[in-house]
Order: sequence, then C-alpha cells, then structure tokens
Amino acid sequence: MKIFLTGLVIFLLLSPTIETLGQTETLLSTLTPSSAKGQLSFESAAEKDDPVQDFISFNKLDGPRAQLRTSVTTYRNPDTDQLLSLVGVIHIGDPGYFRRIQQELDAHDLVLYELVGGPAPGSPEDKGGDPDLEEDEVPSGLGFIGAMQKSMTDMLALSHQMNCIDYTRQNLRHADLNMKDFSKGLRELGFINIDLTTVLQGLGSSTFDGLAIQAAMATKDDQRTNRVRWAMGKTMVQSVGQMAFLGVDDIENPQDLILGMRNDQAWKIFENSLSEGWRRTAIFYGAAHMPDLRRRVLEAGWIQENQVWLPAWEIPVPTEETPKEPEPAPSVRL
Repeated sequence: MKIFLTGLVIFLLLSPTIETLGQTETLLSTLTPSSAKGQLSFESAAEKDDPVQDFISFNKLDGPRAQLRTSVTTYRNPDTDQLLSLVGVIHIGDPGYFRRIQQELDAHDLVLYELVGGPAPGSPEDKGGDPDLEEDEVPSGLGFIGAMQKSMTDMLALSHQMNCIDYTRQNLRHADLNMKDFSKGLRELGFINIDLTTVLQGLGSSTFDGLAIQAAMATKDDQRTNRVRWAMGKTMVQSVGQMAFLGVDDIENPQDLILGMRNDQAWKIFENSLSEGWRRTAIFYGAAHMPDLRRRVLEAGWIQENQVWLPAWEIPVPTEETPKEPEPAPSVRL
C-alpha cells in the first residue's frame, strides 16, 4: 500500500489541479478496479520510451546537484500562422519557477488553464461558485488531494502553483471540467482505474522508485529534504510506469477521467477559440497531460517551432547564501 500511495503522490503532482473544497474523506473509496484485459503491465510500461520526458526532465549537474525541469513547447499552424504553447508544469516548485511560468503565460494572448470545479477565485470568469450545483454532486474526498499536495509542498520546502500564479490576469480562460461533469465522470470511470494484479505483484522499476522515496523520507538529518527531492524528481520523469501502475495504459491516448476526459475538455475549448483569431495561445496543464495534447496538436497539422526548459526544483535547496543565476528574460514568441 505504501508503494501505491507513492505512485498516487507522483500522479497528483504531475496531473490534477483541483479546486480544494475542504472535504477530508479519503479518495480511496472512489478508486475502481480495472479488468486485466487491455491493461499495460508494470514491466512493459518501464520498457517503453516515456513521452513525458519531453515535458519534464531530471538533470544531474556537477557534484551532488540536480534540477527537475519542465518544458514550454511551441507549435505553429502552417495555414494560419497562429502559435500554440504547451506549458507543462509540476504543481509544486521553487518560487522562481513560478515567476518564470508567469512570464511565459503573460507572453500569450490567451491562456487555457486547468482547475477542476470551475474558474479560479478572482479570475475573469469567476462568478463566486456554481449556484446550480447540488450538495450531493460534489465528490467527497477532494480535500484529500489538496492535503497530499500541501504535505509534499511542506516536506520538499517548495511553493504551490495556486499560491504563486496570478489567476486574475485577463488573458486566462478556464479549460477544465466543472464539478458536475467531473462528478459524472467519477461515477462512470472512477478516479483511478487500478489494475489490481499489478498492485499485488508490485513489480517493475516503480516499486524500487517508491522504496527510494520512502527511504529518503525516513532519514532525519539536515539533508532529508534534498534526498527526497532527488528521489522523487528521478521518479517523476518515469511516468509511464507510474501511470500504468494507476491504470492509465496509454498516456498518449488516455481513456480515464483525470487525463483523458479533462484533455477532451481542454482540446474542445482550444479548438473553439481558434476562430477568435488569437495569435499566441497557451495550454497550461500538468506535465502528465502533455503527451496526449501533443498528439492532438500534431495530428491537427501543427508544426513544432521551439522548446525551452524551466528549472522547477533545485538540489540542494537554494539558501540565502547560495548564489543564484539571474532569471532569463521571457522567450519571445513571434
């Protein structure tokens, strides 16, 4: 069970951003076992090239130093010359990371962002909640996600995306499921479709990754945070195995709720926005969503223009005494 929860933590950090509603019931009651038919095994997942590594990378530097980075990949429509940037993120990071993300978002005319439940408080579309939402339509346990992310934020000495990104910017547009649609998907698909055979076997590289994270968390000296950042950062770039462990058998064409249905919604809103003539559009979502979104972009005929990488975590943890390189200026999208 500890290995499973480690996989769930990775999944939450890479994928869902959900408007915290304060519930504290466990989400485990919403997990639905999947049939073995069609499921990708743990071992076969580890053998595949991981497309997530085009959007998140763990880079070892000189000495005991490393960076966890995420990418901004820009595509051009050859017919209209419009630009689309896939801004893949991890939801907790160093404050400087979110400053750079903000710069990237501000360089776009339209930003389509994720947040299950509705527009962010204070955002241009925020109307103070959904008055038509019935109490029994709010899934129990959503507070569990926020609690896990807060726990990891504190343990890793990082900041949370929702506290660092300015959701009042006028170029933002909500592009995620509202609570009614999320609740419907939850009833139909479950939160995560677990391959129980895989969980029971506990095979493959993800098991060892989970053990490494747990070992790092068990240490008590002043290097604990750095050890956990290192172990978790290395694990997060091997997401095919993690997602297969949690029931997502094809990360480039997911059929689940957390990746598949939410990407369907984001892509629908993006396609509807094209006729508005925006020159530069960004889709701002967790890194785990990006392989599927890239597939859709390329199938629609867009051409990759460039890619920039932004450091999300520094190892060792930066201190006031640690000299920092100046932050680069925002890359210009022409």
